[in-house]
Amino acid sequence: MPSPWRLLASAFSRSLTRVSTRRSFSFSSHLRNQDLFEYTSGRWLVNEALRLDERKVVFNVAELGRLAAQSVNRSPDHVAYMEKLAEGDYNREILITMRDGFKMVAHIPYQCTIPRYFGVASEAATMAFLRFHGIPIPEVYGYSADANNPAGTEYIFAESIRGTKLVDQWFDLAEPDMISVLRQLVQLEKKTMSICFPAGGALYYTKDMEKADAQHTPLDDDPRFCVGPDTRSQMWFGKRSEMDVNRGPYKDVKEALSRPAEKEWAYLTQFGPQVPWDPSARLLHNLEQQQPSDHTESLRDYIRIAPLLIPKDPALSRFPIRHREARAENLIVSRSSDGTLNIVALVDWHHTAILPAFLLTNLPYESEDSSQSTRPSLPENFDNLSPRSQDEARDIYQCRLVNYHCLAEVAKHNPAHYRCMVDLMTGMCRHLLSFAGKPWRGLSLLRGLVVGVTRAWSRLNEIDGGGRGPGPCPLWFHLEVVEETDILAEDFMEASDQVKELQSLVAANWKNWVHVEDYERALEVAR
Repeated sequence: MPSPWRLLASAFSRSLTRVSTRRSFSFSSHLRNQDLFEYTSGRWLVNEALRLDERKVVFNVAELGRLAAQSVNRSPDHVAYMEKLAEGDYNREILITMRDGFKMVAHIPYQCTIPRYFGVASEAATMAFLRFHGIPIPEVYGYSADANNPAGTEYIFAESIRGTKLVDQWFDLAEPDMISVLRQLVQLEKKTMSICFPAGGALYYTKDMEKADAQHTPLDDDPRFCVGPDTRSQMWFGKRSEMDVNRGPYKDVKEALSRPAEKEWAYLTQFGPQVPWDPSARLLHNLEQQQPSDHTESLRDYIRIAPLLIPKDPALSRFPIRHREARAENLIVSRSSDGTLNIVALVDWHHTAILPAFLLTNLPYESEDSSQSTRPSLPENFDNLSPRSQDEARDIYQCRLVNYHCLAEVAKHNPAHYRCMVDLMTGMCRHLLSFAGKPWRGLSLLRGLVVGVTRAWSRLNEIDGGGRGPGPCPLWFHLEVVEETDILAEDFMEASDQVKELQSLVAANWKNWVHVEDYERALEVAR
């Protein structure tokens, strides 16, 4: 069973994200341009000056307005004013209003957003391509993946969608409305995932890959587009962005599974030991520098066994595309005249990957139970809980209810995708890849997953029987290694629970971020 504290902290973190997306940050035109450059949506309890500097983007406001007007065939004097609309994890949104009332949105990536050129180029191409294929996505009017332009920053100019973010009403929706929206989302995802690509990685305009002299695979039916390097942040984090490693396109499933691990292997070989970055690992290892040898061994083991977990059904190994986080924060909705709540746009397509179908199975909300087959319920002692504990329990229940209904709709409308979501073998492969490809930050939890897979190996063969299972396991571990791995996992979970408990008490999310108005109180509690 998941730890109650882990569920509580996870839900509380989600609650913080939900509140932050409810707020818009508008500035009248008489205020200094500096307000468009600075991050103002929240505060950090740790390393705040660095976090703010990473998100500061200075650009030429007049030139950005001129380029925006040009992208929609208007003259620069048609621009009435600009205002900061919102600030997300990866970019700042600036609402540009014309004198005739026309509105558009400029998406400007932060300095810390990686990769910059490939990220912007891929997001713009992905939006245009999927919109062409009937997916409700804001129209892209223009973009620049290179900051070497008159505005002095990368940007995407996109349509301003009429409607409200689903997150503003998601946790107050009646259950029939929730089910209706999830059904629409599942049907949209079925449509996007029916498009098959010739390789894995990310989607681009071919001209952008030629400009960057990057490896790419053109689409047979539309050579304007191609598959190029994977833009997921794990492939570029920190000094990894400076390394010449293969980030795609992945020609087959084995490459899609191995390249992220090989990237991490190359990084550890070059840069070696480090002090743990994760607060839980710091607590566990007392800020002592850790050697990467255990993790590199685990990467070797992963590369040996991961290909054996590839589904035998070729339909599950094809390369489709799926939104990175298709949930309430990224859905814009409106009600029709008959009262139906309709999805009018699916937004935020940065870091969208093209991967084997069996790897694209995340639920709307993070969960340690991938099946979610049983309808959730509130705690039996709910009426006796404090108001704050009731809010937290209700939040956890709502997230589980969303996952439950989402899986039910996937089972009805996309059965092949559903099989991937609940299949034990493909689930293990996904978990292995998620840890093998993540940046190593001083603690190796991959070994525990590898050991867990070897323990379950005979069961995998029994489930898939008839020669369809993974066959003999190529790995074997001494009992003492298994015991050490179990102890490390238990110690880490205990440390992680302590850190998350403190973060939830302080009202900070996992990045130690808090709302501006909560900063002083959070800082005092943290002290």
